Amino acid sequence: MPSLEILCKFPLFCCPDVSSSLLTRKTVLPFRPPQGFVEITIKDLENMLHVEVSKRWSKGLISVYTDSASTYDPVQNALTKYGEHLKIDDLILRRIDENGVPSDKHHSWKVVDLVYSQALALEDLHVGQEYGIYIRLDNALQPYILTGIDVHHGTYTFKALTPGKEDLKATAHNLPSVYPKGVSRHADVLKIVVESVVKGNQGGYVRDELEMSAIRKQKFTIDVGQTHVVEAIG
Repeated sequence: MPSLEILCKFPLFCCPDVSSSLLTRKTVLPFRPPQGFVEITIKDLENMLHVEVSKRWSKGLISVYTDSASTYDPVQNALTKYGEHLKIDDLILRRIDENGVPSDKHHSWKVVDLVYSQALALEDLHVGQEYGIYIRLDNALQPYILTGIDVHHGTYTFKALTPGKEDLKATAHNLPSVYPKGVSRHADVLKIVVESVVKGNQGGYVRDELEMSAIRKQKFTIDVGQTHVVEAIG
């Protein structure tokens, strides 16, 4: 596909060189248009660019990323994402080949699944153990210790470990989500499952599980294929 080029041409005007008697000799001076002319010209160029981009977008020749989690890297001319922002169907580049072997070259992998943390069932709760309980008002997990279970009334008593927080007493029907100690977020992603987009030597597509705790702040390059990346800043 030919590239789109916008060429700005400002007119020039000529006048005779007063230092010479030769009428054929001329001095070329730049035309300095008034500010209003420049502003109108820029608006016309913006409109032209918008039309051309819209045409290519409608034909699927341009991909538009509006995900704020994506970051443009001007040095590499690439889109990057932190591991915590990856979602299903994202294509990422990894230095691991289709057989799961480390490689010097980048290979394309696809995010195919997210493994979320699961709240504990009532039978998994034990007196004296520390848990993380989701407090809706805080929109966060707070540490508590289970201090008692009243089997007759079906109530559970938790002691708050955070200063200023009240102890919690709830029944099995209104008990908030309880997570094992160490889980940092409610319904948090524990693992990201990625799959090679190319078949391995065994005939299948190799999968790999990435622990969120290890990749949360790791930058991944998004695979956008053989295309150029530009950043819209206005």
